[in-house]
Amino acid sequence: MPQRPGCPMRRTKVIMTPAEQRGKAPSPPDLRPPGAAHNTSAGAGSQFRRWWVALAVVVVLLLAVVLVLPRMVPDPTAAPLTAKVSPEAVTQAAPAETSADRSEAEQTLQRYLKARARLELANAMQWGEAEMNAAENLATEGDRSFGQREFAMAAVSYAGALQALEQLESKSETRLATALELGTLALDMNDSALATQHFEIALAIEPDNQPAQSGLARAQVRPQVLQLINTGYQAEVAGDFSTALSALDTAVQLDAAYLPAVDALQRVTEAARERDFRAAMSRALVALDDGRLVVAGAALDVAERLKPGEAVVLDTRQQLRLARQKSQLISLRQQVGEATSNEDWRTAAGLYLKVLAIAP
Repeated sequence: MPQRPGCPMRRTKVIMTPAEQRGKAPSPPDLRPPGAAHNTSAGAGSQFRRWWVALAVVVVLLLAVVLVLPRMVPDPTAAPLTAKVSPEAVTQAAPAETSADRSEAEQTLQRYLKARARLELANAMQWGEAEMNAAENLATEGDRSFGQREFAMAAVSYAGALQALEQLESKSETRLATALELGTLALDMNDSALATQHFEIALAIEPDNQPAQSGLARAQVRPQVLQLINTGYQAEVAGDFSTALSALDTAVQLDAAYLPAVDALQRVTEAARERDFRAAMSRALVALDDGRLVVAGAALDVAERLKPGEAVVLDTRQQLRLARQKSQLISLRQQVGEATSNEDWRTAAGLYLKVLAIAP
């Protein structure tokens, strides 16, 4: 310590430790640079620095996670990366749609819509539903391409739809003939439901088609006709010709072109006629044998109406004529006898003339 002026120098008394007093050398003093801290405080400072370093590392890692990592992970919603292509390459790879493409697409669409309108008026959905739906699907694809400004592709789709409709339109006559043929076959098989379906298709193609109209009408009454034929057959077997004829006649009136009904009616009619003819001839012969010539004549008239020109009728009518002649001769003979008994010669002569007229 520097000595201030005017202050006397203070002498320091040295106190020795017991060891020093025993003649041992004292321990060397702890030498350290001026201003340096003790060893304990130095260790604490080093540990404090390590905590700061660790904290700084953690902060840096957090910043890396927050700022750097999101840039390294691709965005799933982002568009995929594509190679950069020069405008010249794009032009060469996919030429831009032109106004001509758009005009062609629009014109083809108009033609398609007109063709579809014609076919819809011709009820094409009933006889060409598959083709109509296929054309509609192609037109829908064309609409999608047109909306994406891909006019060339739209024109192709519209052209395909138009072609499908034009082909369907050209097949209408063939479809009509096929429907009529299938309807007739189904009607011959007594499948009225299937026949009705085919004839309705034919009428959808050509509403004024007469064969289709007739076929449809026949198909609709076929179940009733079949029932009437069955009723007629059962009545015929039972010998009830009146009921059989009534049922079969109604069936033929419903469908005069149905041959089974026509044949059944003819058969039962013939059977009934034969029965009535035999009955009339039996009455005629019995009446002729009994001398009831008027009754015999009436019965023969019935038999002749049932079977005109029948040999047995002609023979019996000849017998009836002879019987009538015999009856007249007998009557005239009796009258002549009475006239001669009364000597009425004039009357007798007239009666003889009548006899000669009958039997010359």
